Amino acid sequence: MVVVDDSNEPVTLYDVEMEDLDADDLVGLSLRDTYTLTRLLGEGGMARVYEARHTRIPAKRYAIKVLRIDMTAHGEIAARFEREAHAIASVVHPNIVDVIDIGLTPSRRPYIVTEYLDGTDLAGLLREVGTLPPPLATHIARQVCRGISAAHACGVIHRDLKPENVFLTGDRKAPRAKVLDFGLARMVETRDITLTRSGIVMGTPAYMSPEQARAERADERSDVYGIGALLYVMLTGKQPYSEATPQATVLAVMAGEPPRPRSLVSSIPQRLEGIVQRAMARDPAERFATALELEAELTAYDVDTHAAELRMSAPPPSLSGATQASEHDRTRLVAVAALGAGLLFLWLAMAASTGLRMYVLHRTPTELELLLVALTILGTVATPALLLLRHFRRRIWNNSARIAELLMRTRAVVYSAIVAYGLSALAVRAHDFWRLPRAATGGAAWDVLLCGVAVLVGAAAALRGVVLGKRPGRLRRFVAGPVIGVATLTAAVFIVRAGFIATPAASLAPATAPPPPALSTAPPPNTPPTPSSPPSASAVLEAPDAAPEPERATIAELEAAKQSGLSGWRRLVQRYPADPHVLLPLALAYGEKPDSHADAVGTLKKLFAVDRVTAKDEKVRTLLVKLAFSDGQTEQALALMAEDMGAAGPDLLYDLYVTAPAVRGRARELLQRADVREHATPALLVAFDVRSAASCEARLAELPRAEKDGDERTIAVLTMLSSNTKKGCGWKKRRPCPPPCAKQAAAFRDAAAQIRSRLEK
Repeated sequence: MVVVDDSNEPVTLYDVEMEDLDADDLVGLSLRDTYTLTRLLGEGGMARVYEARHTRIPAKRYAIKVLRIDMTAHGEIAARFEREAHAIASVVHPNIVDVIDIGLTPSRRPYIVTEYLDGTDLAGLLREVGTLPPPLATHIARQVCRGISAAHACGVIHRDLKPENVFLTGDRKAPRAKVLDFGLARMVETRDITLTRSGIVMGTPAYMSPEQARAERADERSDVYGIGALLYVMLTGKQPYSEATPQATVLAVMAGEPPRPRSLVSSIPQRLEGIVQRAMARDPAERFATALELEAELTAYDVDTHAAELRMSAPPPSLSGATQASEHDRTRLVAVAALGAGLLFLWLAMAASTGLRMYVLHRTPTELELLLVALTILGTVATPALLLLRHFRRRIWNNSARIAELLMRTRAVVYSAIVAYGLSALAVRAHDFWRLPRAATGGAAWDVLLCGVAVLVGAAAALRGVVLGKRPGRLRRFVAGPVIGVATLTAAVFIVRAGFIATPAASLAPATAPPPPALSTAPPPNTPPTPSSPPSASAVLEAPDAAPEPERATIAELEAAKQSGLSGWRRLVQRYPADPHVLLPLALAYGEKPDSHADAVGTLKKLFAVDRVTAKDEKVRTLLVKLAFSDGQTEQALALMAEDMGAAGPDLLYDLYVTAPAVRGRARELLQRADVREHATPALLVAFDVRSAASCEARLAELPRAEKDGDERTIAVLTMLSSNTKKGCGWKKRRPCPPPCAKQAAAFRDAAAQIRSRLEK
């Protein structure tokens, strides 16, 4: 206690204060001849709080906070104390403690004069009652939201919201809340919390936001987190984080989620839990943007709850968006995720099986091989799946708001993929029905393509959710709408179109190629012939010159031969020597081994004799190119192209003439033969003539034909003849070379432009 004498000399405690910290008691001191300190109300690590009375109006009472003696030596702390006192003095709001005056004691220690509050702080109330009922908790939180919003409007961020800094006055059933200690409580923790290069970790560890724990710059959303933490402790009676040491608590804030409020107190309404967890979201972008937005959400909750009580209805209406949380959301999420994972696994299995059948085994995989494929897929995805589940359990499972949001996104992805698969399958079947009324789309390749469309659309739905997830602006909405939609539709159409190009109609609907077994007129083998009845007159009139249709293998026979491989096709071709559906796979099987390339050439010759359309099949073209470079079969393969393939043969010869120096000379000789040129297309002939002409002047004479009949191949030749090269001439061949036909380059370019214009039309 400091005794004040009756003299008029100003009281100074400087010498006493410097001698002993216990002399920090300023009771009896008069400040500015206006405030007399009457008793000590409380103290902390940095300041003491005194009750004071007005010297001229004794009925007026104040609370005065004075910086402790040992803090005055820290110039930065004293300056921050005074600066923040000025800042909070600019905030005037019923839910913010009023700052009446600031100044310095005679010993130059800063102090703040605030209104005197009669009541208790929130921490004391919680120590007394444990938890608060939801209506009282939301009543207090809404007032804190309004006060913090007023501070934010003045550019002040509290950054240390905790029960000790919320004071309650008036009736305990409906108290008035006042927010205290703007900036002061932050500095109380600076002595015990690690400093970083970027700044100081400020705040009470159990209530600070993750960005504060990382010593990052805090904004208004950090106070939104603090209000959510206040709601958490009011509803559950426990701090969000309560580790053994402050350092361990800071690490827990940075690394994990607090327990679900309903896991601690099951009577907390689901909707209110969603509001709390959204306010305390780890990512600031997922929180309420402002304290006013949080206050509006709590107001809507209170109004809906009161209306529900009046209607005697237990559950209040749920909100849309991230705060919607149902007791069964977790079950629904698991079910939808399991459905999506199962469908994705089936697609991967079908894709792997089709790849094995088409590119590795060239036959249908056995059950054991399919089982090995399934186990390989499971082993590949097991580790990332377990890591994902671990992350999900730690970061999402206890957060009802994030569960509800993730359920909506997952449901959108899975359902979009299913609908996309169904619509794509219907489109393909409708296309086949229109072109081939009795056809039915089939084949594992198409299954994989359609599943690919489904995965594409599902990924687009997931990407759209990510783009729109964090308060989208106009640009994000544009990207999530037209950009992603058009890109997804274009990619899906491209996949389906590629399927039609790569899979001819005959392979899509093999039932149309051979006649049905019931209509086959061929007697089974080893069956004695039976006398046939003479044809009816109507049949003779309908087709007097019709040749008998060759026998075709049934679908079952084709599948059986496919299972047996080369030996199966050899046996089947003996029964159906003129069936293209047997000759084609037999030729492809022969082409797999070099020692049977001669048989492949002979089989292809028979195939072209009965069905020249198959010459356009990409597999046949690939096999012929392979045979053209096979030892001993080059001439036979080139002869097939020249004589037996129709218009497709010269096209393939031209490709070899352009790209294969080993056979270029022979391909040129064949393309110059009159019988080969007879069934070549005009576009091919003009491209070949321009490319193989003896001189640039001779090529110039071919330009009228080129402009009339040329295609992309002619454009490529003319562009090559009229373009510079980037390198290849001069010293060290670093300078560009002139065009091969420099004098005629302009005419060649004009002709190429004319061809391109015609093709575009």
